[in-house]
Amino acid sequence: MAKLIRCKFCKNFPYIFLKEYRLYLCKEHFISWIENYVYEAIKEYKMFSHKDKILVCVSGGKDSIALVSILNSLGYKIYPFFIDLGIKNFSKTSLKVVYKVCQILNLPLYIYDIKGCLSYSIKEISKALKRSEFCSICGTLKRYIMEIAARYFKVDVIATGHNLNDETENLFLNVLNWKITYLARQGPVLKEEKGFKKKVKPLFKLREKYLYFYVKAKNLPFVEEKCPYSKGATRYIYRKVLNFLEENMPGCLLRFYLEFLRKAKPIFEKALDQESQKLHPCPKCFYPTSRKDKCLVCSYLEKTQKRFKN
Repeated sequence: MAKLIRCKFCKNFPYIFLKEYRLYLCKEHFISWIENYVYEAIKEYKMFSHKDKILVCVSGGKDSIALVSILNSLGYKIYPFFIDLGIKNFSKTSLKVVYKVCQILNLPLYIYDIKGCLSYSIKEISKALKRSEFCSICGTLKRYIMEIAARYFKVDVIATGHNLNDETENLFLNVLNWKITYLARQGPVLKEEKGFKKKVKPLFKLREKYLYFYVKAKNLPFVEEKCPYSKGATRYIYRKVLNFLEENMPGCLLRFYLEFLRKAKPIFEKALDQESQKLHPCPKCFYPTSRKDKCLVCSYLEKTQKRFKN
């Protein structure tokens, strides 16, 4: 007679099977397992404490929505922060979703309108620079804005929703190209130094699909569509390869990443120390930069201003 499968911790039918952990969990125990798993990662890597103020960057996607929900459930002092990129319908939809989630969780929402504050949208800046690497420009601007916001709100740490898939994808890309600087700095915690705030990734041990099922279990809305400018990005090829490996060898992504942190990262950190670049405040905005004159973002804005004046 076939045996009925039940949740590991109760008699309810399972909501999900965590293949690499061989765990069948009902919805209630899956939610508590995820939140406890993140809590243990926060403690293990000394990301922050309940006394710290945390700026949580929320885009509206499942990962950042999960992060806000988890940290809120764990009782941390969080400041949900949304960057309005001015990408037509995509940004409007994302803002509505984030606002609704903050209402559900009874949290305030802080918004940075990139066009209102920098005078230009991401699309206009990218067009002015005549560069096709939209994601690269967007990433540079978002990191800049996060630092500005962190100083304004006087928070202790910046938290982002990067998951295990994101981290192994970046690691795979950096290893293929042997980018020593990126390999030395990659990890769940980037310490506060040289004018930059401490940055952490509390979800770095969790697979993307588990975060999807988490927000579904919590009945929280999230934006399922991808940014319209991310189509054709080569990083999705790496993601497909890594997902194939994980499906056929459960647990290999987490093992790959944790072994990198334990064995290889210290080697790259030593190499980086030997050729580390000195930082100084940007003369225009005081943002730390290794460039000889102004920082990269001020350079972007200056070129954009010239382009639209002509």
